[in-house]
Amino acid sequence: METVVKPRVKGFICTTAHPKGLFSLVEQAFGNAREKRVENFKGRKALIIGASQGYGLATRIALASALGMDTIGIALEKPPKGNKTATAGWYNTVAFHQAVSKEPSSHYSVNADAFSVGTMEKIAALIEKKFGKIDYLIYSLAAPRRIADGKQYRSYIKPIGEKFVSKTLDFVNEKVTVIEVDPATQQEIDSTVKVMGGENWEEWVEFLFIRKLISENFKTYAYSYIGPEVTFPIYRAGTIGKAKEDLEERAKKLNRLLAPIKGSAQISVNKAVVTQSSAAIPAVPLYIALLYKVMKEKGTHENVWDHMLRFVVSHIVENKVPIDDENRVRMDSWEMDSEIQNEIKERWNKINEDNLLELSDVRGYNIDFFRIFGFEVEGVDYEQPVEIDISW
Repeated sequence: METVVKPRVKGFICTTAHPKGLFSLVEQAFGNAREKRVENFKGRKALIIGASQGYGLATRIALASALGMDTIGIALEKPPKGNKTATAGWYNTVAFHQAVSKEPSSHYSVNADAFSVGTMEKIAALIEKKFGKIDYLIYSLAAPRRIADGKQYRSYIKPIGEKFVSKTLDFVNEKVTVIEVDPATQQEIDSTVKVMGGENWEEWVEFLFIRKLISENFKTYAYSYIGPEVTFPIYRAGTIGKAKEDLEERAKKLNRLLAPIKGSAQISVNKAVVTQSSAAIPAVPLYIALLYKVMKEKGTHENVWDHMLRFVVSHIVENKVPIDDENRVRMDSWEMDSEIQNEIKERWNKINEDNLLELSDVRGYNIDFFRIFGFEVEGVDYEQPVEIDISW
């Protein structure tokens, strides 16, 4: 079915997705990754959990195109239905397979709930049949809810102990507003850790380890974020921060598990970029708009594609990214540079609606937000009808 697709924004998400725009972005990312091609990783196998958007998709493209790895991707996305478009991640996955068909490697995608034991069993059978073993597992899952132990758990974005009051960005209307968020209950904290913590990551690695489906020197990475002082109360010191602390503790447990096969588990602390998840966190959109402006001025800005391509090449291949005292890969070192952060702090204190466009890159934020859903892509005519009924 062909139809003209326009963006429809509801809260912090867009309820439509433009397949042609998303296909173009994925193809561009493949092209950039091919320019960094490293041949001696060809034939290695990777499982990416949360592979259809953001960091997970960008990592999968970099592994497949820059390193020539074989991949399996897991995501839970909605297909098109009638005159409704599919989710962006659905089209991203189709675009991935179209682009990767030019590569001499093998790739499989499974649309399923990564929290489900049934999905683990399905993936284990796929690995055994197609790959034998995997060499890498990337955990990049950002989910709003999870069913476990017969219960449904939700993730909450709340501070702990005190109400959070802060500036934030209404990026659609290009306004600075003030937001207040009440502190979380203990139940909300525990529920967020259950969804966003490291339990599922640990379950996946243990499940595959027991079945001997991971190779000698296996490596697994889970993605995280720490962030600046201005977002600390709502992020690192809030409910999500508790989940990230749990993730880091799980990494230590996994390192003990993997020691006999000389394997390792690490957290990669990544840069702040515009994603569906980051758009939902109070104060973070305004911080990102400031960050983009300052990093572009300094010449160190990276979009999600460039950032994860650097992770793959500079860390996985060259081992040149800083590692902190907690054994975390500090991909955020450019963002957290003191000169960058001091400038952002100064602008944060000054920013208001009158100087928003001068001090921040709200337009760049807007473009990156709409590009998540395939809009604002150069060369795409959004007045023309496009086929939306596209299958994996």
